[in-house]
Amino acid sequence: MLSGALLFNRRLWIIFIDALIRDDNKLSISVRQDILNLGIFVMAETFSLMTAPKQDHLANLIGINRAIAPGLGRKAGKSQTRRAV
Repeated sequence: MLSGALLFNRRLWIIFIDALIRDDNKLSISVRQDILNLGIFVMAETFSLMTAPKQDHLANLIGINRAIAPGLGRKAGKSQTRRAV
């Protein structure tokens, strides 16, 4: 179960990294570099979990993904508000 989640997460971050290094990416170089550095950290934590699982590595990945996830649904330059259901 953990290995499947790690594989999915790794694939997702590879997509992010690929988008960041493309010439047509419109983000500033500094933002791209910051996210790339985060991606490198995520890849290292994933490798650590695959080779010697430790709770703190998993907690790091969960925290990063939870912090980034809300921003993935927003369009550039626009903020969205959540509606109560």
